[in-house]
Amino acid sequence: MFNIPAYFQIVLEESMEVGEWKFPKHISEAMSHVLVEHSDDFLTNYFYNQFFQGSNKGKSLYDEISEMMKRQTHSEYIYGMATRFSLINDRNSKFNAEKVAEKLLRAIKNGKNLSGDIRQGLISSYYANRKETIYLFLSEALYYALAVQKKGNTTYRQMEKVMRKEHRSPLFKEKLTWLGLSEEDIQATEFSPRLVEALKIVTKKDIEVFLQVASLSLYDEDGNYYLYKPTTEEEFELYKKYGIENKEFLLMNECGFVDVGVPRKNKMAVFDDELVGFQNLNLVLAIRTKEKQTCQLSYSDFSFTTVGEELMEIIEFNSSNDFFIELAKIMKKQWQRVPLIMSIFDVEDLESFEDMTDIDWSTALII
Repeated sequence: MFNIPAYFQIVLEESMEVGEWKFPKHISEAMSHVLVEHSDDFLTNYFYNQFFQGSNKGKSLYDEISEMMKRQTHSEYIYGMATRFSLINDRNSKFNAEKVAEKLLRAIKNGKNLSGDIRQGLISSYYANRKETIYLFLSEALYYALAVQKKGNTTYRQMEKVMRKEHRSPLFKEKLTWLGLSEEDIQATEFSPRLVEALKIVTKKDIEVFLQVASLSLYDEDGNYYLYKPTTEEEFELYKKYGIENKEFLLMNECGFVDVGVPRKNKMAVFDDELVGFQNLNLVLAIRTKEKQTCQLSYSDFSFTTVGEELMEIIEFNSSNDFFIELAKIMKKQWQRVPLIMSIFDVEDLESFEDMTDIDWSTALII
C-alpha cells in the first residue's frame, strides 16, 4: 500500500544513513512543513507521532491544502512544495533524495491502493524529474500519499509549467538581467526551486564575480564546468590578474555556486597515440607524450554546485582565451620534466579532424 506511513518509512530509512533525522517525529514534522509551510500553527507534537504511524490520516492538513488550492492552482501548490522540500534537504543534508525517489518508485509500482491514472502519473513524473527536478517528483508523491488515504476518489492532475511569483517580481527579473538574460529568456526558461532561492539573496557584486569566474572556467568531456584549482604562487597570481582571489573563491562558495571546500583530485593518463587535455568554450589544450610511453599528470579542481551548473547553462558568457593560454604555459613549466607535446587548437578546428592521423599540427599554437 502506498500512503503516508509507507512514504515516511522510506524517508526515515534513508535519513538514518545520514544520521540527521533519527526519530519518526522528525520526519513527520518536516514532511508536514513541506505539505503546509505554516503547519506548526495548527498541529501538535501528538499529531506528528500519530501521523507517522497512520492512526491520524491528516485531515487537518488536507483541509488546509484544499483551502490553499482555492487561492492557487494545483501546479503552483506542488511547485511551492518542491521549493520547501529542496530547502529542508539542501545538498542532501537530511537524506539522499535520489535513493528516496527510487524506493518511492518501487512502492508506487506495487501500490495496489492507487488508481491506474495516479500510478502512471507518478511513474511518468519520476522519469521526467529524476535528473534535474527530483523534488517535484518527491512533492507529487507526498501529496498523493496524503490524498489517497484521505480521499479515495482522487485522480491524478497533470502538472503544468508555472511562472512562479518570484519570476514575475521586479527584483527577481532585475537579478536575471544582471546575468544577461533578456525578457524573452526569462519567459522561456524554467528555473529550479533551488536556483530561485539562491538568487533571492545574491547581490549584484556576487553576480559580477560569478560571471568573471564563469569566463575562467574549463569544460570536461562529460559536459560539466569546473575551475582549475590554483596551488602555486604563479597560479594564484594568474587568477588575481583576472580579478579572482581567495575572497572571490570563498564568496562563490558562500553563494552556493562553487564548491571550494573539498577540491577534487584528478589524475590524467597521457599517451602518444591519443589526445587528452583541457578546454574552455573556444580552445583546447591537447596533450600527448613524445615517445611510446604512458605518463600520469595530477591536478585539482573546484566543481560547480547543482545551482552553479544550472546558472552556467542559463547565462551567456565568453571564455577568456588569454587566461587559458597563460594557464597552459604555467602547466607546461610545471610538467617540463615529462616528455610532453602540448598544443592549443580552436575547438572547431580540432573537432574537424576524425582521428590523430588527420590532425594538421601546423594550425596549433605550440606552447
